[in-house]
Amino acid sequence: MALVSVEVYQQHKSLMIKLSDMMDPKDHTYQNFIYYLESYIPKGRLSTIQQNPTVVFSVMEETRDLEVGKYENLEKALEASGYMNILDVLKEEGENITKQLRKRDYSDGSIAGSSSYIDAATVSSIEPEERHNKKLRKLEKDIQEIKASISQGTDQVSAVKIESDISKLRDDLIKAYRNLRCVQVSPLFEKRRCNIDNIFVDLVIEAKHDRRNADGSKYGSTQRNNDQSGHKKTIEVTSYKQIFLDERCLKLFKRVYLRGKGGLGKTTFCRKVLHAWCNAHEGRPVSQDGFFQDEAILKLFDILFYLNLREVSVKTNLIEAICDQFPLEEVPSKDVLGNLLKINGDKVLFILDGLDEMVVIPRCIENVLTRRVYPKCCFLVSSRPWKMSQMELHEEMEIDLLLDLQGFSKQNAIKFAENIFNNCYNDGSAIREFEMDLYSNKLATQLFHVPLILLFMAQVWYENERSLPNKLHKLYILLLNLLTDRMMEKYKKDPTQKQTRFVSGFMQSSLPTKLSETSLVVNFGEEFLLSLCEVAYHFLLKGEMESSLVFEETNLLKAFGNRGKEKLDVALDLSILSVTDSISYLHRRTSVSFLHKTMQEFFTAVYFILSSEKLADFISSMTDLNAVKQNENSIVFLVGLMPELGNRVLEKVNELCKDDWERSNERLKMYRYGFHDISIIYLRCKEEVIGDEVQLNVFGLDLQQNYFNPQYWNPDFLQYLKITGFSNSSIVNYVLLDLKGLRKLKYLELSKLECDLYLPMSDSLSSLIMSNTTLSNSCCDVLGSSLQHYSKLKNLQICGTNLRNCLLDFSNMKELEDLYMLYVTLSSSCSDVLGRTLIHCTKLIVLSIHNTNLHNCLLDVSNMTELRVLDISKVILSCSCCEVLGTSLKHCPKLQILSITKTNLHNCLLDLSNMTELTALYMLKVILSSTCCNVLGSTMKHQK
Repeated sequence: MALVSVEVYQQHKSLMIKLSDMMDPKDHTYQNFIYYLESYIPKGRLSTIQQNPTVVFSVMEETRDLEVGKYENLEKALEASGYMNILDVLKEEGENITKQLRKRDYSDGSIAGSSSYIDAATVSSIEPEERHNKKLRKLEKDIQEIKASISQGTDQVSAVKIESDISKLRDDLIKAYRNLRCVQVSPLFEKRRCNIDNIFVDLVIEAKHDRRNADGSKYGSTQRNNDQSGHKKTIEVTSYKQIFLDERCLKLFKRVYLRGKGGLGKTTFCRKVLHAWCNAHEGRPVSQDGFFQDEAILKLFDILFYLNLREVSVKTNLIEAICDQFPLEEVPSKDVLGNLLKINGDKVLFILDGLDEMVVIPRCIENVLTRRVYPKCCFLVSSRPWKMSQMELHEEMEIDLLLDLQGFSKQNAIKFAENIFNNCYNDGSAIREFEMDLYSNKLATQLFHVPLILLFMAQVWYENERSLPNKLHKLYILLLNLLTDRMMEKYKKDPTQKQTRFVSGFMQSSLPTKLSETSLVVNFGEEFLLSLCEVAYHFLLKGEMESSLVFEETNLLKAFGNRGKEKLDVALDLSILSVTDSISYLHRRTSVSFLHKTMQEFFTAVYFILSSEKLADFISSMTDLNAVKQNENSIVFLVGLMPELGNRVLEKVNELCKDDWERSNERLKMYRYGFHDISIIYLRCKEEVIGDEVQLNVFGLDLQQNYFNPQYWNPDFLQYLKITGFSNSSIVNYVLLDLKGLRKLKYLELSKLECDLYLPMSDSLSSLIMSNTTLSNSCCDVLGSSLQHYSKLKNLQICGTNLRNCLLDFSNMKELEDLYMLYVTLSSSCSDVLGRTLIHCTKLIVLSIHNTNLHNCLLDVSNMTELRVLDISKVILSCSCCEVLGTSLKHCPKLQILSITKTNLHNCLLDLSNMTELTALYMLKVILSSTCCNVLGSTMKHQK
């Protein structure tokens, strides 16, 4: 942009302000003006100027459609919209500005350095574009540096030889992949497709930093990769650079995994990356609205191969898979592809979509994941979590970066729903009413982040009298009704269509009412439903095909059995099944799949209702908790459709949880980090039976306070319970937490609660953890009397809890092994009881007391011959207590760690002579008498 004087630029800005002041956003003429500007203003900025005329001209300056002295585009917009009075002002004052620009030649180099002249592009009004351009220039520079570093050591002769082939192949691939840019909007609108950019909304993606050091060594488990709490860092991903580039060493990640549950948008995101790669090489402009604006980083990859793992054969290798799914008529030879991957592998990106959709992982894919082949190439692999769990057990499995797909944020969920209403119904105004219903529906508030579920919800709500179901299985039943009703309307309009009904293979009475009354069964009969269920079950769970989700038509007709062609046609007309064309150009295969895997899982659950034999087979086939996670949706649907059968499955899950509990030597660690997913399944099952007066059999729960309601859980099954409250509550609101009925409970953990607590009457309780819990006075009294009944208690942890007058009687806890008391307030009488009864805990291994006023508590550890760890910190002891502690410590010969910090030991004689296994002694800020110091010093010589 030419340099202009400060005076001229100020006149220009004054003119723009004057014009904006003359505009009224409520005026019809202004709306016409905005409508005309749609061809100039980026789509993402239209909402900004809709009600704010002051920024209209700034936005036009950003797009270079308006410059100082160049007002042609603005004049056209004003004239077309009817702003004749504003047009006259613009022509009059704009002409004066143009005349001043013509007086002098501002291109003179001497003026360029003058402070009297400025480059209008650097003014704050267009700073956003300039910053954006600077980022792009820096990105281009980074790309060149990385490419240069990648090229080092490459066979230059071979590289030159295939350079032209790469350029031609890239251009052809871009043209071919453009066919994938359109996606189906909804199953209710079978033929309606739209550009992925028009419907895609940013997803929340978190990066788990299982990365490598600059030298290539792993550091996923090192301290630098952990936060202060010891957990792995997670960072929200908002750019392609974060996905593919390790910024610490400017090297590409070679194995990136995208993990997410069904319906979260894994395939759509993979298509989005593919689309962005095409845009980057074509130089298309990037929208400045939302995340992932750095498409240019994808120019690091000269070639991108998109492979749908559904279609990869077990008996193939990677190059054959590329040829088999090649989207062009002219397929490169295997030698050319082999040389490309060998010489230019660093510049090749593979997208492997749908690892979980393969029953058997082909050797070629396994070799890629373990880096046995093509270690230079970059791979982005999408999968459901349960499949990732299986693969991670492989000792050679390597992950550079793990991406967790979380779905939509609240704001983007509403934006996505608005896109659906606009593209399907041309009714964007419905979003406000839908948003209110969405936030008031419990099912919706829990699942709005799942794009597929949100799509179904939006359409069911719009076509079901603007109401939302409160259970997931009801949502799918309503969706089936809509699909069926839509098809019946089509049949009525087309007289050539013949309605098909299949004779019953069983009686409607064998179905629950919620299924027998569906439009699907009423219009097409029970036999058709049974056939759909059989297909869903056999292909999903039996593993009879290489892929469990995509079926060849011949196999499908065979599975449908009698009148198979008619059943297939009906299922396709209903959109329950859909035809999928292969990406391959030469090997065109028409395959069939369910609308989505969750729909297949729904029909699988229905099949369990129709066949008790298959349900028994399914239950016996679950041999570990990973199999439970793999079939999570089918279990949830079954519980909702027929809870009594669902409980049979949950009993099996209980057995698996119990076995894992008993096998694990680190019980607490296992349940804190491995059991939460199973608890989520239990919780989803509970949501399906609320209001039906049904009790579910569950082994354990890891929940928040607002989700726990004992009336839904069978007390004869619940053995593990963890309840977390709200740590930031400013109002003390005591909640009644009555757990007395949980008679089989073995593990109980309560944290961040403010409650009236009634502990379970369980003889089996082995672990009790209470942290940051506020109890009422009456509750403390009851708590003390309840604790003395836990004769099998092995682990007791009390942290940050005011026990007031709670009498902690340990006399019956003869199996207690670990006792932690941290930041606990005790009265004098409580301390007295604690000291007198603690002597009965002869099997104690760990005794840790921090920041606790023990008053006159006599800590006699003479009977604790198995004690390994004694930790006393910031504890106030009387003289008599110190004397008892000193004389009794010499009876703990197995003590390995002794830690005493900020404690006045008075006349405590620390005799360490018998502690032959002592490995660590910590004494910080401790006051000792001279006699005590002599004894301590003389006995230290016995320690190795």
